[in-house]
Amino acid sequence: MPEPDDLPEPGGDDVDAMMDALVAPPALDVELVEIAALVYDDKNANVGDVGSHVASLRELGQHRPAVVQRGTNKIIAGNTMTKAAELLGWTHINVLWVDDDDRTAIRRAIIDNEVGRKSKRNDDVLRTLLEEVGDEPLPGLDDRTVAKLMADMEKDKPAEPVYPIAPEMNESYSYVLVVATNDVDRAWLETNFRVRRERSYKSAKVGESRVITVTRLQAEWDDAPPAFMEKGG
Repeated sequence: MPEPDDLPEPGGDDVDAMMDALVAPPALDVELVEIAALVYDDKNANVGDVGSHVASLRELGQHRPAVVQRGTNKIIAGNTMTKAAELLGWTHINVLWVDDDDRTAIRRAIIDNEVGRKSKRNDDVLRTLLEEVGDEPLPGLDDRTVAKLMADMEKDKPAEPVYPIAPEMNESYSYVLVVATNDVDRAWLETNFRVRRERSYKSAKVGESRVITVTRLQAEWDDAPPAFMEKGG
């Protein structure tokens, strides 16, 4: 970023130039460089997955430059990517030159690794994206991880709502409605009446309920009486 002394004095035509200097970073110095001229960082704390990088470069090519310290040619960020490119037989790679002293170069390497590690994966969004791209393998995601993601999605899907009773001509009902007003009551209803996702054939609405005929209720209670019936309640 520009130093304060480099900024134009405020006022008149200089205002726009000053604002541009404040909000726009300097242009990146990216150059295609021979890999043989670069120096791997022997103190790189990040152990990358070379195989995934190889697969990514083979499919997509290079879409971010390696960050290299000017003067020493030491790779600050992108060691694993550069090694993958070398394994693929590439002779050159895109490099972003930075004028870091040694201390800044070390700080940049640590920050680049650790900031990336702060990222968290949104599995729900990832599942949606995986469905869009199909079954083709993705570098960085092994088959076991993908299978678990998709299995978890199926497990988390709510059960398909059922139609509790079949419609009949000239139907009419007498009914008792039991309402749970708190979590304890809800749990009790779910245990004793097996509440489920149901829908009405008269509308598209879906809800957690249990609609049951008297005949069916009597049969179920004869077979397995709910807890409150066993207590004589």
